[in-house]
Amino acid sequence: MPTLAVIEDLVVAFPDTEGRRRLVVDGVWLDVEDGETVAVVGASGSGKSLTILALLGLVPAPGEVVHGHVRLVGVDVRAADEATLCGLRGRTAGLVQQEPSANFNPVQRLWRPVSEAAKRHGLVSGVKERRALAADLLAEVGLEDAPAMVDAFPHQLSGGQRQRAAVAAALAARPHLLVADEPTSALDSVSQAELLRLLGRLRHERGLAVLVVTHDLELATATGGRMLVLHAGETVEVGESVRLAKGPAHPYTQALLAGRVVPSAPAELSRSRCRFVDGCPRAMPRCRQARPALADGLEGGLVRCFLWSDTAEAAHG
Repeated sequence: MPTLAVIEDLVVAFPDTEGRRRLVVDGVWLDVEDGETVAVVGASGSGKSLTILALLGLVPAPGEVVHGHVRLVGVDVRAADEATLCGLRGRTAGLVQQEPSANFNPVQRLWRPVSEAAKRHGLVSGVKERRALAADLLAEVGLEDAPAMVDAFPHQLSGGQRQRAAVAAALAARPHLLVADEPTSALDSVSQAELLRLLGRLRHERGLAVLVVTHDLELATATGGRMLVLHAGETVEVGESVRLAKGPAHPYTQALLAGRVVPSAPAELSRSRCRFVDGCPRAMPRCRQARPALADGLEGGLVRCFLWSDTAEAAHG
């Protein structure tokens, strides 16, 4: 199987009120191999969720991907028609949205949305088969009395239960990749820890790759695997999560680890300089004169910083 997900130099733009194109994502690189866990971490406005939407061909209009390569199991997402993309969504990549209630229709009993992806891809048919699948999936994600819960309405579940049910729905069509966008943001600390354990168990039991999007560096570290750090719409560091948590190379990642709040610079205003220069304690004159490239960093990682790259023509451009 080819690499499950590949994003190379992604640029996503939206028109402003005067019709001019405004860059929101500009310079994201991401890849996910079969069976691995990757955490995408960054502050609000860094481009995390838009990157995930671009991967699934779901950037909302009037936004558009204006540059870069985006592939799911080798399929060019930018060139694919809607029928091809629908075949990938759910079957190749299952999505768990940020807000648990956004995953469900409030007037539908749980078995319908939980089994919907399997029905759409022709894996089940008929109410009896869909109800049985929903019960199995709800039990798999750790919900008690799953056969009875299939008839519950979403409002009858706690936030943690709804998020587990959302994971169940994302698993219905047996995807290779589970994409979880801020899956713990609406949960308390206990439910967060339980959900992370669930994702880890599912990865091992199902052989899934897991892509977790979060603003929480501590949570990203807890997922294991690799970590990709975004700032101002671009990838600034990539490496093993444990290594980044102990000794990040990029000053922005260091600021995140120290708990500093660093606002993102608008991507479209800083194509010719480092986007972290105003918040960086190690900034040099050249940081205001050129944009650093994504270059080799610590222990096989990547980092976008002149402290690690002598020229803006380094690897990955």
